[in-house]
Amino acid sequence: LYWSPPLAIDPGLVQHKHHLLLPHLKCIMTSIGADFFDGDEEFLEEQQNKPLTWRGDASYSDWTVIIESKKQEAKYSVHRAILGVGPRSSMYFSTLFGAHHFKEQEDGGVSRILLEEDDALVFEDLLDYLYEGTLNASTDNAVALRSLARYFQCSTLLKDINGFIQKDLSITTAPLYLKNAWQHSDTKLEESSKRLIMKHFESIDDHALEILPTPLFCALWKDVECDNHLKMSRVVYHFFQQHAEARTATLLSELTSRITHMDVQFVSGFLEMLAQLDPHKQHDGEWLALDHLCKKCADSLVTDWRCFDTELCVRKFLNPSVRGDFRGTGRIAVRLMGASIELAKADYTRVLERNHQLQAAQERLSLKIDEQKDRITLLEKGARLAKDSLTYKDLEIAGLKIGIDKHKSRINQLEEQVLKLEEELRVATSALAPPKAPPKKRVGWSSSLS
Repeated sequence: LYWSPPLAIDPGLVQHKHHLLLPHLKCIMTSIGADFFDGDEEFLEEQQNKPLTWRGDASYSDWTVIIESKKQEAKYSVHRAILGVGPRSSMYFSTLFGAHHFKEQEDGGVSRILLEEDDALVFEDLLDYLYEGTLNASTDNAVALRSLARYFQCSTLLKDINGFIQKDLSITTAPLYLKNAWQHSDTKLEESSKRLIMKHFESIDDHALEILPTPLFCALWKDVECDNHLKMSRVVYHFFQQHAEARTATLLSELTSRITHMDVQFVSGFLEMLAQLDPHKQHDGEWLALDHLCKKCADSLVTDWRCFDTELCVRKFLNPSVRGDFRGTGRIAVRLMGASIELAKADYTRVLERNHQLQAAQERLSLKIDEQKDRITLLEKGARLAKDSLTYKDLEIAGLKIGIDKHKSRINQLEEQVLKLEEELRVATSALAPPKAPPKKRVGWSSSLS
């Protein structure tokens, strides 16, 4: 770096390039030992801790950006070295500040940029990021920052804001992201938010979708697949409550066509919307479709009338704000409907009391049955014990029988031995007895004759 002592230091140049000039200045002052450099080093070190900014003081600013929108116009004094060069630079501004853009330079370094209202509101956040690297992102402004990052071709901001959206996108924030993405024609983010809502529709808050514009809500509603029709009726009701301008016969019929059962707590609200429609602005086909909606409300009321507030419904329909043609023909119908429901409630109360009595009797009978079951259990236990005892006795008897058989066998053996001994005794007795004399011959008359 060439440095001439008589050359005055340009503060703007020092502030832009102080991190490059400071080491060379120290080297020059050390080598030549010039006294007139005293104090310059302290000045440079002081300037080193004073970063450039677009806020407040416009010192050293070399360009002006005017942001125009439908409602406001804002003027910003910026530095081309920050916006057009560096790791967070904008390709848009880098091209704008190029040497071939003579028109802006002839106008004194002023650029006018027309932005949408939401984008204009977050342009300052874009400048904060380009100057300081601070990402002032939130659920409300993330889509607008993403839009500015793409418009001004700031790749680092686009990467950082995409990371923020990826972490922040949830079933709670998805409706707001869907709305903002639709307004900014951000198709990819719109589809991602829509898929998340479709996947977790039953878990979403009933009021969450009421922030959507009418065309977006209608487009989303065509793709909703949900078996919880009570949930669907609540979501549609809250949407119409928030968008009074959308309460037409056609839209009421279209958004409720796939709902077969209405939440009874909102039936009176739907009927009130129907009553406030201008009969002269609806053709016969629309009234026929509305008749189907009335039938759904009536069927839902009959099915689950216990939660229906009759007096509130009567007060709503007899309110002076309701058109006179409805009041004239609807008063009797409303009163009859209220009386019928009150009668049904009284009948239900009596049935409910009878059910309580039957339940009490059933509980008493259940207690008696439990007692009998306990007794049967005890008897069965006693029977099992008696059976076990009989089994033991049978075993004892079998053992005794075996013993008796053994004794009988022993007795038979002893009897045989006795018989043998008797035989031997007889034989021995015979051997000891004296011999018998031979018998004498008798002399009969035949001998005497001889």
